[in-house]
Amino acid sequence: MRTAVVADVGWVNGLAAIRSLGRAGAPVIAIDHRRGALGFHSRYAEARLCPDPVSETGAYVDFLRTLGDELDAPPPIFPTHDEHLNAIARHRDELGERFLYPFPGWDVLEPIQSKRHQVERARELGIPVPRTVDEPTDELGFPVLVKPSDPTGFRRAFRRQAFRCATRAELDDAFERARPHDPLVQELIPGGDDALYTLGSYLSRDGEALGVFSGRKLRQTPPGVGTCRVGEAVWVDEVVEQGLALL
Repeated sequence: MRTAVVADVGWVNGLAAIRSLGRAGAPVIAIDHRRGALGFHSRYAEARLCPDPVSETGAYVDFLRTLGDELDAPPPIFPTHDEHLNAIARHRDELGERFLYPFPGWDVLEPIQSKRHQVERARELGIPVPRTVDEPTDELGFPVLVKPSDPTGFRRAFRRQAFRCATRAELDDAFERARPHDPLVQELIPGGDDALYTLGSYLSRDGEALGVFSGRKLRQTPPGVGTCRVGEAVWVDEVVEQGLALL
């Protein structure tokens, strides 16, 4: 099997990709901008320290060009987080045919990652979405969430996915802090962490779903708005059908 490259191996999804590829017999090169990245400790991976794809984008692209030129055949490259994905997609023309890209071009990826775009498209398709406004208001009641339309920069700045606001004062403050990231205000849908469902999918260029996963969180950190720590696979037709319709 040809060599595969896994980009951003600092967390469990990068490690899982390394293990899956390695157990299938593929040599794996793991790249990350942090020396202590989790995937660097896998016996399946050849670890390569790379520049930060956000703060050192030019050097990161140069690193990938050099890496691609070293290999005998173009490897598939699997970025496991948005920072690496976005840097690669934006500079795909510069990287050329050095890699195989299992994701769409930047013209598709950029709007897909915008929460504002997601909400607008869902409304057009008749898919239910939380009530969403562009500026602070009392009309949605409290608590509400302030979410970034640009999630990557927000996560780097605040180490969280959203601000939960219980009062108008908290809302005004959170919105101003999030303003550089094109914030939205959304109603908070009631329910515990175990009421948060996920659709994961891999679509072909013509929109055919080649792989689909449906699941839900059981526990997340921090509670309410956080990262899944315990989850389970649960097939829910409504989640799958509406998610694929949106995609």
